[in-house]
Amino acid sequence: MRKVLAEFVLCAGRQSIYAHFDSRSMMSSASCGDEHKILPPTVLFNDPHTWPKHWTQREIERLLRSNLVNPAAPPNYASLATLFHCNDFKSLALLVGAYTKTPAPSEVDLEQNLRDNLNNVLDSAAMPLQERSNQLDTLDIELSPESEGSLDEHREGDNTVPLAQNPGRRNVVCCTSPRGSGKTQFIKRFVFAKRAAAMKYGRVIVRCCDKTAHHTTSTSKRSWVTQVLDDRETTSSNLEKRQHLQSLAEESYNLHARSTIAALCELIRVHVEAVTGTPQDLSKYCDPTTAYATWTHETAKYFKIAPNTKYMDPLIILDTCELLAEHDHKSFTHTTGAPYTLLETFCLAVPALYSILAIGCNAVIGSKDPAYLAMANVTDIGPLVPLSERGYEKALSESWKYEADSALRAPLHHLAGGVPRLLRLAFMKQPQTMSLACGSVNAFSRCFEVYSAAARAQYPVQPAWFPQAYTCLLASSTKAKVKGSDTIPVNPAWKNIKADEEWDSRRTLTYDEAAMMSMGTHNPETNRFMVPPITFGDTEAAMRPGAPILPSQLHPFLSAEATTRPKNTSTGRQKFSHLFLYAVYARYLLAFWENTSSPWVSLTKTFEGAVHSDQMALLEEYEMNLSSGVKVVGQSHSTENAVTYLEGNDSSKAFIWCRQKHGRNSEHFAVPLYLHKEPNALTNNATKEILPFVLSLHQNDVVTHQELCRSRAHKSTILVEPDAMCSGSRLWLDSNG
Repeated sequence: MRKVLAEFVLCAGRQSIYAHFDSRSMMSSASCGDEHKILPPTVLFNDPHTWPKHWTQREIERLLRSNLVNPAAPPNYASLATLFHCNDFKSLALLVGAYTKTPAPSEVDLEQNLRDNLNNVLDSAAMPLQERSNQLDTLDIELSPESEGSLDEHREGDNTVPLAQNPGRRNVVCCTSPRGSGKTQFIKRFVFAKRAAAMKYGRVIVRCCDKTAHHTTSTSKRSWVTQVLDDRETTSSNLEKRQHLQSLAEESYNLHARSTIAALCELIRVHVEAVTGTPQDLSKYCDPTTAYATWTHETAKYFKIAPNTKYMDPLIILDTCELLAEHDHKSFTHTTGAPYTLLETFCLAVPALYSILAIGCNAVIGSKDPAYLAMANVTDIGPLVPLSERGYEKALSESWKYEADSALRAPLHHLAGGVPRLLRLAFMKQPQTMSLACGSVNAFSRCFEVYSAAARAQYPVQPAWFPQAYTCLLASSTKAKVKGSDTIPVNPAWKNIKADEEWDSRRTLTYDEAAMMSMGTHNPETNRFMVPPITFGDTEAAMRPGAPILPSQLHPFLSAEATTRPKNTSTGRQKFSHLFLYAVYARYLLAFWENTSSPWVSLTKTFEGAVHSDQMALLEEYEMNLSSGVKVVGQSHSTENAVTYLEGNDSSKAFIWCRQKHGRNSEHFAVPLYLHKEPNALTNNATKEILPFVLSLHQNDVVTHQELCRSRAHKSTILVEPDAMCSGSRLWLDSNG
């Protein structure tokens, strides 16, 4: 008896947690025998007071066996029976509590479940998001059947098919967005705002692929992610065995995707076991259709879900899907011949009419393959684009609850490019409990280098892809219009480096592919590629010799000294002039690198988006050559094949080298670019020749009708909007304030 009591002392302090052991928590019929007889609904496995008085060691063992923390180390059932018959319920409860699992709660804890299964554990799912409402609503619609009932009806024989879905197809929704854009918090907010009840009743599975692969709790059992990886391409010989899914019957798919199918079934089984606290019969998870039916049945029974409850359809949500998307499947190919990714194959394992959400840096699904679309309704909700300055202000006050110095908010937003992770990184505490965003203007200089180093560490520039990353920076800094499918042009000088270096001219990237590598974000609605300036400084530019433009020459806040914006000063005007002229040069380089057969580039290409459409026809007739770069001179003359800035008394004017487009022998001439005042006449002061046009930066944010009329009166004064192609436009607005 003393030996038994010693065990009680070791278990002292543990709380006895009670849960009903009724029909909800009984083990399914995986094994034969009376072990699975239904017990009275009042019996609680961890409350000896509810055990029938006539029970023996055998009944106690049967009750506790399926609820042990470690089945390999069971308690001494004879000792338990002795204590039970001695009515020592307090000691018995302590011992039972030490050996048995904590019973599953009556509801899934939404916050805890998300913390357990996702990498972001700091922010609550209730935290409101800024500028994500449209995507949250779209996601809700695409994952929601429009019929009144749930999918239970369809499975039980009802012929009703949700209107949002095509019969026989599963719903696949994907989101590809760079690191730090807020993908995980987006998932948490969606579950909280749109699927809270379904999560609480076990109908939503949320998993981080990376966390599952690297932090699995079981050393004896392989995770579902590991099982999926078993289907990846390992040798080139398998290419000959690839099959188009278009021609595959369900039996063939099951044959070639065994590991993927098994992984889906295991994912569901483990989830159901966790939320119900009931060991699950493997035979009831033998294929996806059966697994989903069991999932629905077991959760309905345990959580007492009423039939036809809306928004209760089983849903799987996967984060960090790049882990699966970066591997090809060993057997399947698209109609184009490109191999299926493991992610695409896994999504097809989901039975028809059910839904899955895949989010990651790379979560691309074959939305253009007719064979894939015959089996799945695919919706891409687009990337989570950087926050606008207004969105940043609202995030500070409503989401993150941060205090930020008002003078530093605009520079910080510019530095971080609106990327949520980098915006929040500015609030990391440094010595004296100050942060870059909240301290003082003096603290900005002290904290800047720490913040800059931390940001670059988050988004390191890969040497092998430096030429593309540099081009992305130029496109971002000058707000150039690019399509996601466009191949990124690179500096031709970097194509001729030594063979032993990492650059391979045969390797190309599109802007979409660069976004998947987190070089930046491509916004398909605006056709802009955005790179946070703080992640690519002059240090990174020094990785390759001969960088034509330094990042600090395009961004006003890339140095610690630029803590405030100069207002209406000669220094401010000069700073803006340099920034804008380098932006013009960068636009020229982007156009020239696309086709290096001639150094002459169309003016319409360089000033795209910055000149009103009514005036583009005139620019179409001319082209420019800025191959000599930006030149700063003190005399009143221009440099050939360059953009020339005149310092001194006439610092409000620059020149660009142009010619008429048609005819190789066209005369070359310097076109004035008025930076801070309007032109008086279309005359070159040096040569007294009449110019075909001049360029002038207009004084307002938007070109007004009156300004256009006035420019037409001057006949050939082309108004250029600085904010459309220069990241230093705020300096421009201040210097003209």
